[in-house]
Amino acid sequence: MKKLKSLNVQELLSFFADNNIKLYIKNNKLYSHAKKENMNDCVREIIKVRRDEIFDYLKNFDLIKKNSSTDISTCSYAQKRMLFIQQLEGTGIFNHLPLFFKTVGKLDYRTLRSALTTIVERHETLRTVYQEVEGEIVQVVLSISQLEMPVIDVTGLDDAAVENMLTTEVGRVFDLASDLMLRATLLCCSEQEHLLLLTVHHIAADGWSLGIIGRELNLLYEAGIRGESCPLVPLTLQYANYADWQREQLQNGSLKEAEWYWLKQLEELPAVHSLPLDYPRPAEQGFHGAVHRQILNEVLTEKLNCLSQAQGVTLFMTLQTAFAVLLSRYSNETDIVMGTPVAGRSRAELEDLVGLFVNTLVLRTDLSGNPRFSELLEQTKTMALNAYTHQDYPFDLLVEKLNPARSLSYNPVFQIMFAFNNYQQTALSFSEVTFTGISLPRELTNFDLTLSVGEREGCLYLAWEYATGLFNHETVERLANSFAVLLAGLVEEDGCKITIQSLPLLTERERQRVLLNGVGKKGQIVEQGIHHLFETQVQRTPDNVAVVCGEVRLTYRELNTRANQLAGYLRDRGLAPHQFVALYLERSATQLICLLAIFK
Repeated sequence: MKKLKSLNVQELLSFFADNNIKLYIKNNKLYSHAKKENMNDCVREIIKVRRDEIFDYLKNFDLIKKNSSTDISTCSYAQKRMLFIQQLEGTGIFNHLPLFFKTVGKLDYRTLRSALTTIVERHETLRTVYQEVEGEIVQVVLSISQLEMPVIDVTGLDDAAVENMLTTEVGRVFDLASDLMLRATLLCCSEQEHLLLLTVHHIAADGWSLGIIGRELNLLYEAGIRGESCPLVPLTLQYANYADWQREQLQNGSLKEAEWYWLKQLEELPAVHSLPLDYPRPAEQGFHGAVHRQILNEVLTEKLNCLSQAQGVTLFMTLQTAFAVLLSRYSNETDIVMGTPVAGRSRAELEDLVGLFVNTLVLRTDLSGNPRFSELLEQTKTMALNAYTHQDYPFDLLVEKLNPARSLSYNPVFQIMFAFNNYQQTALSFSEVTFTGISLPRELTNFDLTLSVGEREGCLYLAWEYATGLFNHETVERLANSFAVLLAGLVEEDGCKITIQSLPLLTERERQRVLLNGVGKKGQIVEQGIHHLFETQVQRTPDNVAVVCGEVRLTYRELNTRANQLAGYLRDRGLAPHQFVALYLERSATQLICLLAIFK
């Protein structure tokens, strides 16, 4: 309670948003909306005490204005990034968002097509194309009469063939200059069973938007079956209004303070994380990925929620801090940087609007000095609240301002993502038809490592998405197991008072394996020096990569040749066996060449 009272109004609203507590003004009155478990007595008291302050802040906050005088408008910064990626790669398939349902029951094709058409008509961003006008890419809104929804008969095809068909459809390229940003395909498996695939381009929507599309499809289909009129409340805004508002905010200096904050917060940012890789980082980033899934049981989840409440933080803050500790312990680094997505819908009028509102915040955790977890958690709380307070500053513009050294082998600013989903998508329930959401296998990833956490039915569901060109499955599984052990250690009595270097990471089985490593018969000591063993390896695999250091890659043959050249130079300068050689170099490929030369 005391900690909440000490927050300013911006920090307080950010805290509420993080806990899915919505405050908004309607008919000149302040209203709140939240799940029962989130709206506790403490929250009610804070809202009551600070009602006038919150009301004045929301009332005076710049409203997004509707401007319907033109069908052409500017693009948001996030859209500009999508356009750049599309132009650079030519496909942009990483930015295709699939929404996939299996239906059981007699499906009315005409009503389904009509419902989808209404959704595309209702949300202009789904029928917006991107064209160049006077040297600038702008949004142009199209009009449509009816959405195409091809019905494909797949009776007789096996599951593999159907899955391949769906995957191909998801990957089909959008022409951003002429196509609608939502595609619908219906596969007929039998009279009573269908597969509905909706593919939306990320330039027009985000994850939150998919939930909106699902809910509206539910309401519109039900109304259509019953012969009722459209049940949806007309929208007061469109995404283009938001894009114009964002541009105005940047032009009039409203986001200057946020810019200063981010530039200061991210000074001297490490170029790339130090998490050990299983494979050499390629010269050009690959996007092939896989997912390891993990479930934390109800008992641990409940204890983590209780711990968060006792520490005066959110579950997001607890998990993000623990993840930073995990990365620090595995990488032996104290400056841990990760990205996290935010919905970007802090205003009530945006909650039911399809569009690309999601923004990315950069979370930077300083773990130096081996603090207690509780101390680190307090630091994280301050950092996270500040980040949320300045969340309107576009990440894509921030990258431009930071201007980090660019490399084709990794993402700028951060390569590890942490996503916490604290909202539930509404399940579809149609008359006489059951719609079940299905996930297609994901084999692509935008980052080196992404940890996504969702809470439902009392458990935490974790998805560890990783780049298969950098990590193998065993490594990611070990990371996941260590994370579970770390969290279990935190919820023990006085777990938060333990220093971060003392928190457990090993399962009991792994711990016993480590303890037993020094037990048993002594191994044979190799009589050869390391340089002799190295030369044996050179003969075996001369053209295999031996060293990767930044952009430098050396094969065993190249490394041996350079070491021999330097060894010959040292010998010619009078170096004899058993003499000392001083070596003063940073960790690099050159350092390794020097060491081998001295050994030789």
